[in-house]
Amino acid sequence: MEASAFHAELRRLCKGRGLLGQDFANRLGPALIRRMKAGDPGEQGAWRRGTVAEWLGTWLPALPADLEFVARVALGLHPGAGQRFLGERIRYLAEQLERDERTVRRRLDEALCLLAEFLAAGTPAAMPGTSVPEPPVPASSALGPPVPGPPVAGASTPGERKERTGWYCENVHTVVRLDLPEPEILEMRRIAVTAAELRHLVISVSVPPAPGGPAGELFADVMFGGLLVSREHPSKSLFRFVIEPAHPLRAGERHDFALKYRFSDGHRMVPHYALTPLSRCDAFLLRVRFPLSRPPERVWLLDAVPPRTLDDPPAGLPEVALDRAAEARAGFGDLAIGHAFGLRWQQPEP
Repeated sequence: MEASAFHAELRRLCKGRGLLGQDFANRLGPALIRRMKAGDPGEQGAWRRGTVAEWLGTWLPALPADLEFVARVALGLHPGAGQRFLGERIRYLAEQLERDERTVRRRLDEALCLLAEFLAAGTPAAMPGTSVPEPPVPASSALGPPVPGPPVAGASTPGERKERTGWYCENVHTVVRLDLPEPEILEMRRIAVTAAELRHLVISVSVPPAPGGPAGELFADVMFGGLLVSREHPSKSLFRFVIEPAHPLRAGERHDFALKYRFSDGHRMVPHYALTPLSRCDAFLLRVRFPLSRPPERVWLLDAVPPRTLDDPPAGLPEVALDRAAEARAGFGDLAIGHAFGLRWQQPEP
């Protein structure tokens, strides 16, 4: 199959919401279908969405890091890429990369051309150890290696098993949406498998109640990368989600998956979100998007703080500026196990 056919179909797949669009199955062309051996996409489109996302995830790491990030956003495979139209995602990329939109479009075309060449050749050139690239972060919060474990839905992550055997996180990217009627958390992870065979992944999340409020319930949906087979609630604030990949994973494999977390109606998040690594992970990027009409008065960086101090007065913590979209961002690398990393904010007075 000619690379030009793959290029044209990839461009069409980027339109609208990308892989998240309702018309996704209609935009999946015959060249991609044959390469995936997926048959007719007209049936079970929702099921095939996850299959295609996971399949593309095995090819995208073949691209240079900057082009992989551009391609993931354009295809709707990045947690920060939920915009309705491709043009809006192009503007998002322009802001993140600090380039004009014309430059971003050239990079996107370069990424899709290169990806099309790999698809035409029939072999992904993904290199072992490649992690999901992220946009540049300020020098004061360099994005680099180790962080793992559980996300923290509004606070720190307490007790998960001391050692998570069989896999570790290479990259965690979390987006906290506080600009919606109800809080929503999007999280994408890339894991590296160390066990001979891995059939299940266990993700633990702590949801502490807001002061004066009831304990909240937490629910999760798998956006791609597996099936949610179990939800456990072993204690008042701890939740566990068991994910089964589409096929058993082998030692040395990298696997991408994404989760969307949502709370029970009326749950109020505590004013911080932090990740407390209890085993290895190679990168953590956090974004918190606040409502434009009611942004926080101040935002602070939580960089290797003891988890028990998350609710203490923020004296001495460095502040983080909001951008024009009322977003705060922090990236971390070489995280110390057992310490908390994230953001804290002060809500405006009612």
